Amino acid sequence: MEAATLNSANLTNANLTGAYLKDFNFDQRRQIKIYDATIFANGTASFSVGDIETVADTINQLPASTDSNQPGIKELLDQLLESIKTETELKEGDKSDAIEELQNLAEASQDDDQNAKKTKARKSLRTLVRIVNDLPPTAALIDTCQELLTAIAKLFE
Repeated sequence: MEAATLNSANLTNANLTGAYLKDFNFDQRRQIKIYDATIFANGTASFSVGDIETVADTINQLPASTDSNQPGIKELLDQLLESIKTETELKEGDKSDAIEELQNLAEASQDDDQNAKKTKARKSLRTLVRIVNDLPPTAALIDTCQELLTAIAKLFE
């Protein structure tokens, strides 16, 4: 029986159907594996596959901007993460990919090798632009990304 792993989820107001207590398997890493289950979310519940908390932790470990009038990489990535998490027009796969690229940008910002830093940042920014370009024109993330991705790109110049 193949298992899907749930990395992070807010299951407030959610119904788990098809899953029974006997179907839960707690492994040594404190993960829960649910077999033969369908998950339905109601109301304001959010279900997120991907490790948003890890990315948020990585971003929070970045140094804060020293200029209160000019946001740094930490502040820009944090704003972008919040926008990605709340964008309803973003498909789950694209959301997961976008969050992965934020992780890559956070890691690139700490790279001592300037060429590697720029290369990683360019790849992540291009991927984020492709994801945003697939959104409908009414998506709020489009306007947010126009501002934030430009500012982030300048930090890697």
